[in-house]
Amino acid sequence: MNILAVEDPAIPEVLDLSSGLHVSAHQVIGTDYEKLIQLRMKIKEGLKIGIPLYACSVCGIAVSLLMHKVSRHFFFRHVKEDGRCPQISRGELSREEINARKYNGAKESALHRRMKSLVAQSLAADKEFSDIKVEERWKGSLSGEWRQPDICATYRGVKIVFEIQLSTTYLDVIVERRLFYQREGALLIWIFAEFDDENRRLLQDDVFYNNNQNVFIVNEESAAFSISAGLFRLSCVWSEPLPNGGSSLLRRKMVLFNELTLSRQTQRAFFFDYAGACERIAKEKTTVADSLRERFEQAWMASLDNTEVMPRLWGSFRKEFRAQGVQLPVYHNQLHAILINAIYSAKYGRVVGWKYTRFIEVAHLIAGGYKSYLWIFREALKVYDRGQQLMDEDKSGRWAVRVEIYKAAIKKNDPDYISDDKFFPVLEVLFPELF
Repeated sequence: MNILAVEDPAIPEVLDLSSGLHVSAHQVIGTDYEKLIQLRMKIKEGLKIGIPLYACSVCGIAVSLLMHKVSRHFFFRHVKEDGRCPQISRGELSREEINARKYNGAKESALHRRMKSLVAQSLAADKEFSDIKVEERWKGSLSGEWRQPDICATYRGVKIVFEIQLSTTYLDVIVERRLFYQREGALLIWIFAEFDDENRRLLQDDVFYNNNQNVFIVNEESAAFSISAGLFRLSCVWSEPLPNGGSSLLRRKMVLFNELTLSRQTQRAFFFDYAGACERIAKEKTTVADSLRERFEQAWMASLDNTEVMPRLWGSFRKEFRAQGVQLPVYHNQLHAILINAIYSAKYGRVVGWKYTRFIEVAHLIAGGYKSYLWIFREALKVYDRGQQLMDEDKSGRWAVRVEIYKAAIKKNDPDYISDDKFFPVLEVLFPELF
């Protein structure tokens, strides 16, 4: 497991201000780096617009999400450390004012000036761009705020802002500019001098993962082409989702600006549609999984009358389940038939796999003799809405009594009712609605 949170955070629990729930810092930070970087952006945007996502559980002060410079693990810190909270957190990243000064200071570097010149020359060579301005003050139309973008231009009627992203560009700066230009109806595009496959700075990932896993580089080579061809060209770096999860190594290609998809609403510009590719893969997986689920159910039902059906198809099913990331037992009879029959019975509200006459008899069997299956069976009762059916079939009242008994036992943490999750991966393929 990829541990991303610091081991002993000063703020171990935060309040989710949307749900009202108190959640551990480790749970919020999680183990998915891509999602965490996207969460950092959302948290910072919430703070900028006055709608924080999380607050300290003890004092209620809003918190931000930071990374420890040495361990590169993440933690929450109060936005204001005024001594009110006993959970004093000490972060190592600079405050917003210092970040802004460092960003502005970087604008005076030789690299920044050179990159600015390369972008401006590239834009000037392309007739699609007009009204090109370098470091001209942009005053907000409503707020009165102002920014001084590196370069702005008009492309096919759309205002495009290009900012040079150097190592000293902090998340505060990225979010402030993103929100400002979004309000102004412009599209902000960050330009890099380089983008390494490994050992990237956190703030480079803040742009990459929040821009559909695309970033752009302008260098001497791309500028020379742009000037000679009369078309703005950039070097695009992106990754692609893999069918079985995760992402590819970084891909690189020189692309024309007119090949990009531009979205002012989401503040994204990209060459490869990573999110769209993820959707296609998920749709393909869903189609395959739906087919597998349907054929398995047909075979299972047929095997109740013909015991030769499952042995004949089991090898093929094992291969298909393995493609879904799930390992079936070597032999079909090692998959507990009582559990599968019980869930199919709950799904259809009739007895599957036994000679009982009423569905409630299946419920009594599980609650009385297979208590470790009760959790998932109860979930099936809820999802398939079988509560009223059980009440209607409970003429003697025995089921109502049994419910009170198992609820009390579960409340006392009776070990007999600990869920047997050995077959949960298989069930998640066959009955995804239960999970």
